[in-house]
Amino acid sequence: MRFPPLWRISACAALLGLGQNGLLVALPVLVERFGLPLSQWAGLILLGSMLFLLGSPFWGRIADRHGARGVVIQALLGYVTSFALIGFALWTAAHGWLGDGALLALVAAARVLYGLTVSGMVPACQQWSLALHDGEERVKALAAISAGLSSGRLLGPLIAAASLSLSAHAPFVVMLLCGMLALLLLRGIPAPTPQLPSAASRAARLPRGPP
Repeated sequence: MRFPPLWRISACAALLGLGQNGLLVALPVLVERFGLPLSQWAGLILLGSMLFLLGSPFWGRIADRHGARGVVIQALLGYVTSFALIGFALWTAAHGWLGDGALLALVAAARVLYGLTVSGMVPACQQWSLALHDGEERVKALAAISAGLSSGRLLGPLIAAASLSLSAHAPFVVMLLCGMLALLLLRGIPAPTPQLPSAASRAARLPRGPP
């Protein structure tokens, strides 16, 4: 890939805003065309978002111990699987092969998967970008991740609104393709080994007894 690694990591972070805001734009169409009421759709969206409170600290610790690359990859795989599952559920429901209860269960499972996996995207992208940029470039690295998130939040509604003119399922196909493209963008980006504290530094942090 000819794009700078920082841009590609930032593009992965952009998927978070892209998917969440795109889903909010598609909400009126989902309520109109499928059997679930607005309160249930809103609850499903909230479910995935609330799980970020649990997932983000967990994946942050995993990134510190084992490196950020694996966390970003699992977040992208969770992102792709989640939107693929929602798209499949809506497609089967539109053909009358799935009742309201089963549709609710499948979308809920997809949102739980989204919350527990994609919650690692931002902390891992930040850690990865900082590992690749030392000194004065650290501020630039964090600003790039922030810019990626903002870009995703801006583009998400536009992409979802444009794709909804084709089909109620189109936004989820677009999100799925964007996630797969992000996985390709990660190829070739260096993955620095996490710097674990040395034995001396760990010993220095241990509480000391009375002299």
